[in-house]
Amino acid sequence: MALVHPLSRRLFHPPEGDLLDPCATLANTADAGAAFADGTLRQVNLALGFHGAWLVEEGVAFGEGGFREYAPLGARQFPSFFEMLRDGIDDAQRAALDLGPDRFAALGALDALRERIAAGDLAGARRRGQGCLAALGAAFAPATPAGEGRIRRPVVRDAATLARLAERALATFLYDPAEALGRVRQVLRSAADLDGGPRAPWESRDDRGRRAAFFTPGASPAEVIASIEEFAETIALPRGLVHPAMRPVEAPGPDGAAAHEAARDGAADRGPRAIGEAHVVRVVPVVPEDERPALFFPARDEHAGETIVDDPLTALYGALRRRVERYGQLAHYGAPEVLLDTEARAMQRVFDDLVAMAPTPPDAATLDGWGPPGVRRERVALTYGGGDPEGDPDTDMPPSLLWLTEDTAVVAKGDVAAVISLSAQRVVRRVAIGPARLQACDDAGRLVLVSTESMSFDGDAPDGFGCFDATTGEWLDALPAHLPAVAFGKDDPEDGVLYELRRGRSVAVGGDRPAALAWSRGNRAVLVGGDGASVDGLRSVATGLVEVSGAAFERRRRDAPMLLADGTVVASPSDEDAERLDDAMAERWEDRRYRPWPAAIGAGGRLLLPDLTVGDLAGVACRLGFAVDAAAFSPDGGRLLVLGDGLSIVDPAGPTIAWRWPRRRPRRRHLFA
Repeated sequence: MALVHPLSRRLFHPPEGDLLDPCATLANTADAGAAFADGTLRQVNLALGFHGAWLVEEGVAFGEGGFREYAPLGARQFPSFFEMLRDGIDDAQRAALDLGPDRFAALGALDALRERIAAGDLAGARRRGQGCLAALGAAFAPATPAGEGRIRRPVVRDAATLARLAERALATFLYDPAEALGRVRQVLRSAADLDGGPRAPWESRDDRGRRAAFFTPGASPAEVIASIEEFAETIALPRGLVHPAMRPVEAPGPDGAAAHEAARDGAADRGPRAIGEAHVVRVVPVVPEDERPALFFPARDEHAGETIVDDPLTALYGALRRRVERYGQLAHYGAPEVLLDTEARAMQRVFDDLVAMAPTPPDAATLDGWGPPGVRRERVALTYGGGDPEGDPDTDMPPSLLWLTEDTAVVAKGDVAAVISLSAQRVVRRVAIGPARLQACDDAGRLVLVSTESMSFDGDAPDGFGCFDATTGEWLDALPAHLPAVAFGKDDPEDGVLYELRRGRSVAVGGDRPAALAWSRGNRAVLVGGDGASVDGLRSVATGLVEVSGAAFERRRRDAPMLLADGTVVASPSDEDAERLDDAMAERWEDRRYRPWPAAIGAGGRLLLPDLTVGDLAGVACRLGFAVDAAAFSPDGGRLLVLGDGLSIVDPAGPTIAWRWPRRRPRRRHLFA
């Protein structure tokens, strides 16, 4: 019998639809090569899902090009991972997993701890925590010390989520005991936080890296300088910055503390030159990553995904490094002193924030997917006002489309947005929006957000993010309070960032060539993905959490009819039909392979994904069988407006094409002529 750990292979999709994380695989033979050759290789996969554990059996063979092909042979569900280890596999399989009696008993104690947590008995779980942790440490005795240096910290706010984390820790013992012990410690700490009261020693964590004198409020200048040597990593500064503890304290004037505060702020605004060399630091120590690991919100249900939040200190170190690099570039090219002073002041402000943030780890109780709450700005200035209506179109952005009201839509193409009456089939207004794409409209379908997807800012105003009134064509100078102030920006093809502008927060969007594929009505959710038809997930704008994971979209049933451009329906589309559609989409837009394909979010959980499937999480209603440039759902989410050679309204329930404009094949720029 052989044992393998395909932890990065893929997720299983049992008929019940649970998304599974494989933890270990048992093969029926140690001679895998011979078994591949004659097709007799069998695997038993031990996997963990949101609703319990699964034992999935597969037959394995090599396919064309040497790829493995997996034929499902059956799946059994168990209430817990430990019960699967106890009742789902035999003694020989447990021996292959190296689960002797002492280890099995220790895992049983951890499962009993999980059961208490799931029942809400946090106090009872805490009483047994130390004994359970000691038994696990003695039984597994990992070669590396138990700890959490590279493990993200969970943000847990209910016992059910904590019980799932305890089960995740139990499954981790099969392949990494050191990480698993760190996860158990995290579970015990979270139990203490949910239960309230002081932590016991085994429920606490040493954060001494954050208590070094450099970051300690009230430290003397000598202590600040001396403490730099305690850190293994530092950031060299191109110009001295003023540490708060080293800022000269002047005697308060007649206004007392207010005058002193003003003097301090004035010195900061004038930059380090105003303070003097004796009161500046030229290196900034870097708190080790082990003391500022990323945090994460576990998935809230079987559809959602894990949401990762960087420690705020990590973001500040990144901002400081960027400021240092920018200052160096300006100095290298001989920028004027006034420009260097401005950049030094910006560097000083980031440094002040870092020194203030470093002594205290983030309070998980105040976090959401955007990070710490911060100061909310009610007014978000907008400086973007479109482009020159008389100029030649110069945008390389694909067309975009919004369905505003039952009778009104807006289509953007070639730097111009056309507001269209669907019933009258005519353009009622044109707005020069410049090189921007339509993002979302408000619930009334009147105010329209546009974005050039820029990462630049003009002061506090985002560059290339604007809002116009579709009824008048007028641009707004501030974002209305009822619209969420969230936008997407890109600096280069590999970087993508979501901005929450009222709170001044941002999160990086991962994936290959990340993109904001579609925004929901009211700007309340965003579908993120990457090149072509890849989808990474649906994120809530209000909380920043991943409400639907990309894997949840992949598991949907796809045996759906294909609606062709002439209105006919192919009940069972073939692979050749899908290939023809892919080729048509690739040719539709000159550089479409570097752009996200059309997607849309509708009311009631309805979605058009970039593979042109229309449906919801339960399944696919139909697939569009013709190339389109853009799409948008009706205000009630029941129909889909698509832009191809013209405009069409699709009823996915049929599926049918319910409306066209124009009825005959138009000239390419008919709507914008």
